[in-house]
Amino acid sequence: MKTTLDSTTIAKIQTQSDMNEFVSSLGLTSKTVIVKPNWIDALNGTHTDAKVLDLLLTSLSGKKIYIVESYTFWRTKEMTDGGKDCFSSKEADFEKGKQHWQHFQKQDQWFLKYTGIDKVLEKHNATYLNVTNELWQENSQDLIPQKINLLAGSDFISLAKLKGDGEYGATLSIKNFFGLYPDPKRNKYHGEDDEKVQDSILKINQIYQKLFNCFFIVEGVFTASHVDWENKGSQSFKDFGIILGGKDGYEVDSYALKLMGRQFSGALIDLLPNYKKIFGGSFSNLEIPENLKINFSIKL
Repeated sequence: MKTTLDSTTIAKIQTQSDMNEFVSSLGLTSKTVIVKPNWIDALNGTHTDAKVLDLLLTSLSGKKIYIVESYTFWRTKEMTDGGKDCFSSKEADFEKGKQHWQHFQKQDQWFLKYTGIDKVLEKHNATYLNVTNELWQENSQDLIPQKINLLAGSDFISLAKLKGDGEYGATLSIKNFFGLYPDPKRNKYHGEDDEKVQDSILKINQIYQKLFNCFFIVEGVFTASHVDWENKGSQSFKDFGIILGGKDGYEVDSYALKLMGRQFSGALIDLLPNYKKIFGGSFSNLEIPENLKINFSIKL
């Protein structure tokens, strides 16, 4: 069950063949594919889960797969179990965070095992490249590790969650690139009162889109969520079965917002028009078919 609005494919996923058909519609061409999931934390509905990753990687059979992410301050057992920080967030920028390198490595291993993603990566012989870890190993101040630079020209998928946000309205496929900054907390890329966050998102998009053939996906196949970090509230959704994607990030995120009944807000209120000025894009605001609509109503 799928349709194409402008150049964006929107589909309901129930089987592997559904995912195969959706991925085929994207037009991937390279023998190597890089996937950037959303692994900000391990809470229910907020991260790219093992089941949907398995479906996607199965659809990419025959290609060499790389998964890229960075360390985060929140992807820990302590935060998942009880909302506790392991140390001050002031120690989680790129420079100071290196003293906790072993901690981040152990928590990454915990996350992959806890979620079952480790088995998915093993099943598909996928190589996991953690941006922070690689740059610390290289003792480099660059934003992109050498191992990722060497993959230039490959297809690159921003695999974002269908996720509402109390501060930003939503966080989708364009913002998903923000997670490629190597700082586990990324404070300096947010700036005071988030004054830098939009420019930081656009900058990291420019860097990666110059290197790779980028595709944009937003999925709420098995899980989706709304989070409100300021008020410490969250709501998870199950089995929307929905996924949408294409090469036009402006269009994909616009249709994702339409599905959710949302707009970007706060520091991201001008993200889409400013993104369009740099990268182009179109959005005809076509009507989404009834059989592909979802009920993203929040009850916190």
